[in-house]
Amino acid sequence: MAGKASFELMRVGRGPRVMSASPSQGSQFGGTLVRIAVADLLGPEMPAEAIQVRFGGRLAAIEQVFSAISADADIGVRAPAYSLLDAAEVEVSVSLVGFEDQAATFTFMYSSTPPMVVSVSPPRVAPGSSEVVTVVVDAMPVLRSSSEASLIIAGELVPVKLAYSDTARTAFTFTIPASLAAGSVHGFFVPAFFTDVAIPFSVEVIDVVSPALASISPAMGPAGT
Repeated sequence: MAGKASFELMRVGRGPRVMSASPSQGSQFGGTLVRIAVADLLGPEMPAEAIQVRFGGRLAAIEQVFSAISADADIGVRAPAYSLLDAAEVEVSVSLVGFEDQAATFTFMYSSTPPMVVSVSPPRVAPGSSEVVTVVVDAMPVLRSSSEASLIIAGELVPVKLAYSDTARTAFTFTIPASLAAGSVHGFFVPAFFTDVAIPFSVEVIDVVSPALASISPAMGPAGT
């Protein structure tokens, strides 16, 4: 109780407030990495476990907390999934556990636009070749590393590399497994933080025919012909 009382005294006349939050919108499927700067939230050496962030009442996963000697905090969180039919604006609260009535708040817009593949390059590739396929996804939350996603092609888990990821688009690369037969092959890109969501795409796998000698003309001639 003494600890709580002393903390409340720190808040007299000056509650926590959000200085910035970016981005201010994201997918309803969740996973958007939101950076939040909050003033007057923490006391010195306040543990990260004491902070909680809620989107429309739903608890968000905190990935990073940076705080100085002052009471300010810089927080990185993943927005939780939010069920909606159309775009919806929700209140986001940042507080300490047990001090929810002293929360800093801002608004966040959830979009109903699903992530979708906008390009596959090249669209046709031979199985087992070293040719790299690049897939670009629109309306995708920012990824920080390849470990935050997986790739499944024709039911097979395939190594994937993150090419780039920003607030506009995300691109990943992979090579076609040698075991795949020719034809249109369907794949799914699965971000680790999505809830039951896989992003579909397809690529054409082509047969590679070894060159064969069909004919020689002329069949004979003087040396040097």
